Amino acid sequence: MRLIFAGTPPVAVPILEALAASRHEVCAVLTQPDRPKGRGRKPAPSPVKEFATQHNIKVLSPEKINNREFWAVFDAIAPDAAVLAFYGGIIGRHLLASPKHGWLNVHPSLLPAYRGPSPVPTTILNGETKTGVTIIRLDTEMDHGPILKQIESPIGENETADELLMRMARRGADEMIAALDLVESGEANFVEQDHSAATFTKIFAKSDGAIAWNEVRLHDFVRAMNPWPGAATKLRVGATGALVDLTILRTEAPECPPNAEAEPGTVVAVSPEGLVVRDARGCVLITGVKAAGKKESPAHDFANGYRVRPGDKFE
Repeated sequence: MRLIFAGTPPVAVPILEALAASRHEVCAVLTQPDRPKGRGRKPAPSPVKEFATQHNIKVLSPEKINNREFWAVFDAIAPDAAVLAFYGGIIGRHLLASPKHGWLNVHPSLLPAYRGPSPVPTTILNGETKTGVTIIRLDTEMDHGPILKQIESPIGENETADELLMRMARRGADEMIAALDLVESGEANFVEQDHSAATFTKIFAKSDGAIAWNEVRLHDFVRAMNPWPGAATKLRVGATGALVDLTILRTEAPECPPNAEAEPGTVVAVSPEGLVVRDARGCVLITGVKAAGKKESPAHDFANGYRVRPGDKFE
């Protein structure tokens, strides 16, 4: 089938790559326009545009897509189907109706659970042990369309949001190829979602990364906030009196040591593996951190450099 692919960030590239390598023809990609990036704030192409350019695929990157000018461009390509994966824009009614077989979307959750912009970090934040990928046909409501394929996958104990999202994208690429084959053969069976069971996610703001030590299970929180917005806190180092701004990057979930009866946010042990700290539900082993103005480092090296000791507290 002739396809248009709509996507923008790095996580969309594995899906485009799989489509380009399949027997289907990617006639064009639709991606967000070049945006300022880096210290110089020079306009830079999206990862999807970079891949398309390298593989001689036509690129469409208009500022607005829901107008007659772009409709004419899209309709002239006459795709049999369109595939959407992390594009970052709303597809209006005209574009939805343009391809013969409509639009298929890769969504990294077990719909109808976790609709919206941040299904992967929200799944981890809520302590879920499994997630999945769902292939739906787009309609006019967010993540609302009927389901063609859905697969489950366990969430790794230490898997971060960015790691899980990329893994689901790779699984989604395989599922999308199979879905397109079903559509082309006429064997696709779309099943309506149970809309009464739908749950929703939000866009995370920078402030959402502030750690509330009395409330969160830190291991889930850190994994969910990696890479954005980052799990941010401050550590009061008793040996020096310094208050250090810190982003916690990596954690594990060990058993609490015998002397761990302390308030949440208290360092109860310093070991070669890192810092053991009380949180709202038990203990967490902090293994990777980034102090403000510094590079990422193992938590043990940070503890040595700042003379962190048991009894020091995160604020």
